[in-house]
Amino acid sequence: MSERPPVAPPEFRMAIVGDVNVTLPSQFPTVVLRETEAPRRQLSFAVGMQDGVGLSHALRRIPTPRPLTHELVTDVLSGFDIDVVAIRIVGRQGKTYFAELDLRGRTGRNVYSCRPTDALAIALHQAVPVPILIDSRLFEAEGDVAPWSPPIRAADLPAPEADPPTPEADPPTAVADPPKPEVEEPATEAADGLTTQVVSGGPTAGAATSVQRGGAATSVPKGGAATGGALAGTHDDPSSVISTEEAGDPASVAEPAAEGVSRT
Repeated sequence: MSERPPVAPPEFRMAIVGDVNVTLPSQFPTVVLRETEAPRRQLSFAVGMQDGVGLSHALRRIPTPRPLTHELVTDVLSGFDIDVVAIRIVGRQGKTYFAELDLRGRTGRNVYSCRPTDALAIALHQAVPVPILIDSRLFEAEGDVAPWSPPIRAADLPAPEADPPTPEADPPTAVADPPKPEVEEPATEAADGLTTQVVSGGPTAGAATSVQRGGAATSVPKGGAATGGALAGTHDDPSSVISTEEAGDPASVAEPAAEGVSRT
């Protein structure tokens, strides 16, 4: 797509304040601006009574007992070493005109939008004559005239901001396996070299009591047919005999008999 050709800035014409008067039957003052060069056209517009009085005082250099607003602004600008470069009448909408005040100071040059009467009054109060510039379209055209502004180029636009980086997702957290329950070892009881171990059996065999001394083991069934009988055990001395102490409680095991003595 080809770019449109740039719009040329308007031509400004130099002018002076010709007069500020009241033409009856109008009750508002009229400001008359005239070109300084041929064809010496003029531009007229009505202003408010107070603005007309202040502008008339500035044009005729009429002193006042107290400084008016535009005189005060002029003193402030002078105190800060700010010069009025020019004033411009730049547009019109209906019966309203638009103006600019071009100032230059120690920090640089700036242009401020303002009313034509304020700009003209400040310009007339300066010790050095200030150029009064009028857009030539205001002399040539009827109706509204939009203030000119330079076209915006793509290169003058600020670069778009980059999107913020997307935060990275946190890595998945490893879940530890639950601890396995500890399996309790079968309870054992040791006394005087005699080891007794209770082993659970099936539903019909019941439980059995195992007696071990010195390396040989003897099992006593619990709840079986052999309850209450005497059992022979092996010891370091083969003559020793181990028997159940009670026929009614097969789980109980009698203490070993003294060496060389058997218990029945």
